[in-house]
Amino acid sequence: MLKKYAFLCLCFLTGKSLMAQDSEILLNHDLYHYIDRLDIRNYTGQTIHTDIKPYGRQAVSEIFAATDSSGMGCYELRWHRKMRHLADDEYAQKTKEKGLIRGLLYKNKRDFYSHTDDKFRIYVNPAMQFFGGGEYYSGQNLEMLSINSRGIQVRGDFNRKIGFFTEVYDNVMRVPQFVMQKADPDGVVVRDERLNLPGEAYVKRFARNNNSLDFFSSRAYITYSPFKQMRMKFGYDRAFWGNGSQSMFLSDNPANCLALDINTRVWKLEYSNRFAQMIDYFKGKNDSEGAFPRKYAVFHQLSFKPNRNISISAFESIVYNPVLPNGRRGFELQYVNPIIFYRSIEQAIGSSDNGFIGFSAKYNFLNHFQAYGQFLIDDFRFSDFKNGFLEEKRPPGSRYAKTAYQAGLKYIDMFNIPTLDMQVEFNNARPYLYQHYNASSNYTHYGQSLGYGLGGNARDLSMTFRYHPLPQWNFEAGGMYGVKGNDKNGDNYGGDVTHVYNENLPSTGAGNWHYYVGIGNKVNILQAYGRITYQILDTDTFVEMEGRYRQENTFKSAGVWGGLRMNLAPRRFRY
Repeated sequence: MLKKYAFLCLCFLTGKSLMAQDSEILLNHDLYHYIDRLDIRNYTGQTIHTDIKPYGRQAVSEIFAATDSSGMGCYELRWHRKMRHLADDEYAQKTKEKGLIRGLLYKNKRDFYSHTDDKFRIYVNPAMQFFGGGEYYSGQNLEMLSINSRGIQVRGDFNRKIGFFTEVYDNVMRVPQFVMQKADPDGVVVRDERLNLPGEAYVKRFARNNNSLDFFSSRAYITYSPFKQMRMKFGYDRAFWGNGSQSMFLSDNPANCLALDINTRVWKLEYSNRFAQMIDYFKGKNDSEGAFPRKYAVFHQLSFKPNRNISISAFESIVYNPVLPNGRRGFELQYVNPIIFYRSIEQAIGSSDNGFIGFSAKYNFLNHFQAYGQFLIDDFRFSDFKNGFLEEKRPPGSRYAKTAYQAGLKYIDMFNIPTLDMQVEFNNARPYLYQHYNASSNYTHYGQSLGYGLGGNARDLSMTFRYHPLPQWNFEAGGMYGVKGNDKNGDNYGGDVTHVYNENLPSTGAGNWHYYVGIGNKVNILQAYGRITYQILDTDTFVEMEGRYRQENTFKSAGVWGGLRMNLAPRRFRY
């Protein structure tokens, strides 16, 4: 019997039916916008799964292979081929090029070094970004801006079954002032001080300059498919669930974390699981005190996609602390069950973890539009709403209404102008969203919101325009107006996701009423930017120039920077 099980396991790991495995497309890469275009225009004639990001290269390659490009114009077709060359390894391998240094480098016109055979594929590229510029803010003199990132990126697969990816690069930056205000709210400049920069883990000042930062960035994971319908990934990375520029549920706002992702597609259903170990960050920890405490989170989402135009999803998550007042429980094995309703388990084990549920939807129509949205519930007390409507005759403002929603629209080839696209999006997160009465169970990793980048007690309306008139040129412009309610006079107004939910609450009138977005120290945010990008040959290398204006109440800043970006996704300082 033991030999029989060993034989079955061997077949499971080495079976011929396994799909080829490889790495994923970097989040925020231009390919995501391009895949949206293929989805909305129905160029592939099939359902494209856009809810869970990042996309695997194998899946993207299949999308390109199924695309009917006969209806594309000349420039659009050349853009299509460039995008496919960046994403599709098989397509790039067909490129006949002598390469450099006796054919060792850039022999597929894309990768610095590559080797492919039936057993092993590897692609090695430098990971670099060199930007320079300047910023004026609130009457101050010119402040220098810069990005100096240097590293390496390696990916590939063994036997087309086990994929791998690793990336590491060092960063020395001088960032815009509004970024520093979030990384260091105290504003006290201390050399080698540890700061909290959204999207990164260990960050420190490297000089006494107000905006000088030094840190490493790294990602690494392996991928595997036991059968065609399932894909597994384990490693240190981040995820984004949704169709918007922001996600209220799970976004790329926080730093990378260790996670196991399992994605399964059967019939018209897609089911996704994520099991993550995260960091319970607190400022001012001394290295002699040991490592940061760990915290855990589990997520799953079930999507129904009856046709290529419609996607309806239900999702939920649990964030919890492995240490309880009566002892340490570690990773909660009850939550490993991949298909159970997490809220029922939370109640059954007598737990008080931080649970979320929600829904999302996407609808493509008229081959030019995509409408999408999300609705997230952290906490909801129906009796407050009922009493509010019956007794006060107005929309209630209970602090127990910890909800968020998103509504957006994408419009491609506007007014039948090829490659001119627009996206408009509204996000709204009520006060105290993401907070919990156990600070270690807040909806955060490394002190950064797992969902909406502005956190709770915030809303924003954004609009983005993209135009790709020539295959190597891309123009992007956009703006955002937002409102954020911060703490005031030591009171917790539900804007800081790291605070304890039921401590230091303000007195805001009759009972629990009058809690609304913007309560507390209200900050109005206005931002506008423009970006020009030029792709060098067929490589993942871009020359980029960006200008940005930002205003937060009386604080104003205007800056310009640009330079070279190579095999790295754009670094977007959105919030």
